[in-house]
Amino acid sequence: MTLNKFNFEFNNNGKYQIYCNKLDTKNAVSKAIDTVIYIIKDSIEKNGDAVINMTFYEEKELMGGTYNELFWDKIASSEEHHDKIDEYIAFITDIFENDDNEYWEDDEIQLAEIAAYRFAMNHKRFIPFYTRCLSAWDMSHEVYQGEHIHDIVMKYDWNEEIEDLIIARATCGGQHDAEQLEELEEKILENNEPLENSTFYKKLVLRIDEVCLETTKDWEKYAEYTFPTKRLLEAALHIKEQLIS
Repeated sequence: MTLNKFNFEFNNNGKYQIYCNKLDTKNAVSKAIDTVIYIIKDSIEKNGDAVINMTFYEEKELMGGTYNELFWDKIASSEEHHDKIDEYIAFITDIFENDDNEYWEDDEIQLAEIAAYRFAMNHKRFIPFYTRCLSAWDMSHEVYQGEHIHDIVMKYDWNEEIEDLIIARATCGGQHDAEQLEELEEKILENNEPLENSTFYKKLVLRIDEVCLETTKDWEKYAEYTFPTKRLLEAALHIKEQLIS
């Protein structure tokens, strides 16, 4: 097997197989991320591929874990790798901001989905990247995002990054926006009661109001769908009434 300078090959099943040195040094991690960036860039520029499917091998052993989670966990586990992660994030963000096409890593995983999830689970400084991804992914075809968002929200104490993530989730046009808000109700109430005086909840209602104006003029009907529980709905209607008066 002859490998190029980035240590990967494109197999007969349409997958990029990436071969890494043991991911316990800064140099090995840097080369691994450089390889991922090269593959994504090359695939988009040369082939326009909608699906960029990658599998990772460490010391020639297939890295276990669902959808490359182990690879990204190892990358994110040490703070000395954060500068290189920032480089990867900047690269992906540039694609999201300047390319209208949708890119996937297979038929269920969207571009950078697992990387963003594992970064956020390893350090809260990466939560904003996951939040940014929600506006770029096709959330009308979400598969694992609800599970990932739940994991991120439950891992951390209440903070500004979690607030922004929940607001983005509730307004991203996903299949399960309302269901997830109901799922997260207990944590929202624990940290924001009374909701009518909560800065976070006012921000959420204002953002949902903006989305409502973009899609429908029927606020009450929209609110009944978006705020799926009695407590969330009554507080939202109260805040909306305050805005009007």
